[in-house]
Amino acid sequence: MRYLFVYLFMVCTYTGMQAQQIELFSDVNFGIPINPTLRSFHDELSQQVNYTNFKTTDNFRYNYGFTVGLKFEKEFSIYFTNKVSGAKSSVADYSGYVRLTNELKGYTIGGKYDFYVYEFEKSALYLGAKLQFTKSILNLRTESKSSENSQADAKDLKSLDIGTGLSMTYEYDLKFMIIRAYLDLDIYKGGKLKFEEGDNKDLYLQDQSGVKVTTGWSGFNSGIGLSIPLSKNN
Repeated sequence: MRYLFVYLFMVCTYTGMQAQQIELFSDVNFGIPINPTLRSFHDELSQQVNYTNFKTTDNFRYNYGFTVGLKFEKEFSIYFTNKVSGAKSSVADYSGYVRLTNELKGYTIGGKYDFYVYEFEKSALYLGAKLQFTKSILNLRTESKSSENSQADAKDLKSLDIGTGLSMTYEYDLKFMIIRAYLDLDIYKGGKLKFEEGDNKDLYLQDQSGVKVTTGWSGFNSGIGLSIPLSKNN
């Protein structure tokens, strides 16, 4: 995935050099998923732990990360996004602890085309459409420790997710840089999660009903960041 991003980045950079304006942008982002299937999967796992007061403190309620990219001619953008989500259930007392952690990481490359909605004196509002590909890595980890022994087990699974979305972006021009904020709606076709090693290698993750579990990046995303013009021809 990273090699594909580097290739696309180089191609778009070369093409963009012929454009009148190029901008380098970076954002921090926060997202709220819509009904991720991993949430119910974690609930099933936590219900299998027979300990009193075993509680779930997070369950894929949000994700966060950062984005970097290039924007050409105020219209087309290519970008890379790294985001993280997860779930955690645990119980602990003086004798030890039991902890169940599911961490989901996403590495996205995408392209977006923006249309002017309204232009002000120093700012502008855009509506955009995007296409993106996300490589997802899910880490399933269980840990327990008591006065007598300790155990830990971790498994990694991967998937490829394809998504599209709509974006509304507001930009305020300060001449030497641009302040930007956006709100997106992403819709993904979640990929099936496949084990990468061990006895389960090449098998897919399934819930208790035998249904293959998929990732869940669909949802609302917002972000704020800066954009710096790299070249501009008058």
